[in-house]
Amino acid sequence: MQQQPQAARLRGSQLCRCEWQTAFQSQRDCSTGIDKSQSLGLQPTEAQGSFLVCMLPFIERNDLYGGLNFTANTQDIENQLVGGNALYAYVLKELICPTDDHNGTFLADNGQTRAVANYSASIGSQNNSPCGTHANYCGWATEIRGDNGLAATTSGVIGHRLYSAKLREITDGTSKTLLFGEVRPKCEWHLRKGWVHVNASYTGTQSAINFNTCEGEPGTGSGCNTFSGSWGASQGFKSKHSGGATFALCDGSVAFLAEQIDMVLYQALGDRRDGRADVTIQQ
Repeated sequence: MQQQPQAARLRGSQLCRCEWQTAFQSQRDCSTGIDKSQSLGLQPTEAQGSFLVCMLPFIERNDLYGGLNFTANTQDIENQLVGGNALYAYVLKELICPTDDHNGTFLADNGQTRAVANYSASIGSQNNSPCGTHANYCGWATEIRGDNGLAATTSGVIGHRLYSAKLREITDGTSKTLLFGEVRPKCEWHLRKGWVHVNASYTGTQSAINFNTCEGEPGTGSGCNTFSGSWGASQGFKSKHSGGATFALCDGSVAFLAEQIDMVLYQALGDRRDGRADVTIQQ
C-alpha cells in the first residue's frame, strides 16, 4: 500500500477531510438513506438518498442540499426538483474520476439517464454473493449487504441500509479502516442508478481490486465476470488506474491499494473492528 502522487489522488478529496467526521457525528444518519425508525420498504419519506447526499454540504454543494425536502411524503429525494432539474440529473465533477471512460451519466434500469459517481462507500468484508472470494471473512458480517442496519452484523463503516458508524465504533482506528474507494459504473449495475440513489453506493472488499466485471471489455459477459448478477464480484472497488485503485480512510488520508494486495489484509482494512494491529499504510 502506498500513497498516490498528488495529481492522481481522489478528485473529490474534500470528502476525505475532517468534515466527514463532523457529518457522521451529526444528527443526520449518513447511511445509504433509509430512516432508522422505518421498515426496509422504500417509502418516499424513507428514501433519503445515498451517503453522498449527506455529504453535499461538505463539498460546498449547499445549492443542492438546501433545496431538498427530507420530510416530503410524495417524492424520493432523487426525484425532487432543485433549480428546475431532478437531483438525479446533476453531474458533480467532485464525484467523477477523470481517468474513467464515461461522461458523468449512465442509462439506469428504469430508462432514465442519471448522473453517476466514481466513489462508493465501503461496507467492508460483508456477506455478499455470488462470486465474492472473501465475503464475511471476519465472521460477524452475516447480514446480506448489511441490510438490517445493525452495527453487530455490519463489517464496514457504511451499510447498505440504515447503518453508518460513529467514530467510537471504528475500534481498529480511523487510519486502519477504509471509508470509501473508487468504482466504475461500467462494471456494476447498481452504480448506474446514480450517485443519489439509495441502492447504489455500497461496495465491499470481498473481491479483488479491479476484478473485471466491466461490460463489453475482453473476458467479461459470463460467469463471475458480469456487471449484473455476480454481486460479490461486481460490487467491488475498481478503477482505470494501472495496478490498483484509490481509497480514502476514515482519518481523512488517501492511499493507493494495489491489485495484488493480500486479500486477508484487504479484509482487515475493510472491517472496522477486526483487531489486527499490523495493518499499516506506507507513507
